[in-house]
Amino acid sequence: MEAPSPPMREIEDPDARAARLRKRFARTSRRLERRDFRRALWRRRWLFVLFLCVLGGIGYALGASLWSMQMTLRHWAAAPNCDAARAIGLAPAAIGEPGYYARHDADHDGVACEPYRAARTEIRREWPDERRRRPGKWDQPPRDSIK
Repeated sequence: MEAPSPPMREIEDPDARAARLRKRFARTSRRLERRDFRRALWRRRWLFVLFLCVLGGIGYALGASLWSMQMTLRHWAAAPNCDAARAIGLAPAAIGEPGYYARHDADHDGVACEPYRAARTEIRREWPDERRRRPGKWDQPPRDSIK
């Protein structure tokens, strides 16, 4: 008795085999691409939520202001310095008015971004109170001016 021979495998077409392999690779690639797309979408979703929160905060701040929306925006635009406040037309500004910031009030009198005026002061050459002044070597006149 002869041993049974193993069944003959059909010789498959190399093109058909290559097509099946391409389908399997494409399926795997699609799965990975879908996963990457979902991850990217999730990241973008968080950025969008963050953007909405910032936008909502700005909207709330505009609505909670005591001034109109336009005046509030002008007040915010005057924040950098007095030049910006002057350009917008909010300078000089008293405490409580739009455009007033404490850092713009150089002399702490309650008015910010005042126009600068040169001080009209006299130069005093004598001490204001001679009694409090202690005599020292600098109080003596120079020797060559003594007659």
